[in-house]
Amino acid sequence: CNPTMTRRNRSRRACSVRNSFLARLGFFLLLWVALSLHLGSRLRRLNDQQQQQDKRFDRQNDNQPISSKESQLATHSPRSRHSEVVKAKTLRKPRMSASHSLERYSCRAGEETLTFAQAPDFILAGAQKSGTTALFALLEKHPSIVRSSNFEEHFFDMHYGIELESLEIKYPNETTESLHCRLGRLYANRLDFEKEILSKPESTLHQQNATRLLTFEKTPFYLVWPHIPRAIVRTCPWRPKIVVMLRNPVDRLYSHYQMRFVMRPNHANSLESVLDTELELLHKFGLSQAPLLSGNNTDALVGHSSNSATVPEQFRPPSIARSTQDRLDDIKFRGFGNHRQNQRFLVRGIYVSQLVRWLEQFDLGKELLVLQYEQFKKDPRRVYNQVLEFLGIDYGTNDSGAGFTLPEEVLTTIYRSEAEAEFLKTSSRAPPLKWTTKEYLQEFYRPYNEQLSRLLGNDPIWLWKDE
Repeated sequence: CNPTMTRRNRSRRACSVRNSFLARLGFFLLLWVALSLHLGSRLRRLNDQQQQQDKRFDRQNDNQPISSKESQLATHSPRSRHSEVVKAKTLRKPRMSASHSLERYSCRAGEETLTFAQAPDFILAGAQKSGTTALFALLEKHPSIVRSSNFEEHFFDMHYGIELESLEIKYPNETTESLHCRLGRLYANRLDFEKEILSKPESTLHQQNATRLLTFEKTPFYLVWPHIPRAIVRTCPWRPKIVVMLRNPVDRLYSHYQMRFVMRPNHANSLESVLDTELELLHKFGLSQAPLLSGNNTDALVGHSSNSATVPEQFRPPSIARSTQDRLDDIKFRGFGNHRQNQRFLVRGIYVSQLVRWLEQFDLGKELLVLQYEQFKKDPRRVYNQVLEFLGIDYGTNDSGAGFTLPEEVLTTIYRSEAEAEFLKTSSRAPPLKWTTKEYLQEFYRPYNEQLSRLLGNDPIWLWKDE
């Protein structure tokens, strides 16, 4: 209202009164909004406090027998009679809670004591393209076994070093054991088994008469990294068991290349050129003296040696001192680039140098189980039961009906990761493996397979001669 524009029935005083009224109205509106926000915030806090009180009440009840819970409900004043009756009915049903199913582990980290899930109980550590996805799918179907929330966790190959360095900076005065206690809690939290446990049927534990569930994760990349066995023992002092499945290294290599070709067909080089690139790096660091596939005398060398009982000198692994091997391992796996830049097709099939590191930390047969992919493919039930026996889980047969038995159609299903299955639907296959390349690879791996056979008790299955 502008006093200069007032006419007959409006005076300066009338404009002043109106302006004053609008100012007071605005003030009361602002005050009402502020009070509403304050009351809303207060109500939300009260609601959160009530929910926390209810959760504490539930956790206390979970550790008491049903009769004790019902008597406590009768005297628990904050709840209405209706909610007490509903709660009493619920408690009569067998419930599955993460606190009941997982053992807890405690350790000292600096001045504090950390308590977290003692998990995993076992790890599928490799090898890549050797049936670990199928074994993972079968194991997670067992009612007493729980998978990790991620299909592949990749904690020890992609996060362990970064997290350890971060903790060393944050806690410079703590010991290695203290830092690994913190890493253990971080690792258990990343696996998030509680989420998977709650998805299991409520009566699982009661049907199987199990005191707790067994937890596991799968990361096939673990097998090849030399630092991982020791890292697992330090991070998980309860010593989870290790399950490894090995495949004929020639078939494994081609399957690995095929997967990469399917994912990036327009950027994939020929298998022979990829292998020559890796061989040049092995030559550079003194890890192999095998000739390049593109060499002039390669065909003649392979053709002559395929009928010979002895390995040609060019394919013999060089003798390397352990101190030098420790240094070269770091170059071999870190210096070759990350997972995407260089897939290390050849190196992944040299199982003997990988298992030597694992056997330094885990006892063969007791803590480390080595399976063969070809046997798993031929008789999946026998290998599946072998794993359950290794883990200490009872298994039944179709005849006895004891324990838990997988249906035959489940055992014979072809399992692939979702990403791989999607790629295979829309992408073309890699070119077939050339016969000359296959013969070359057989000669390349022959001395390593012989060493592997001796390492695992002179078992001839690791020579893959019948393949």
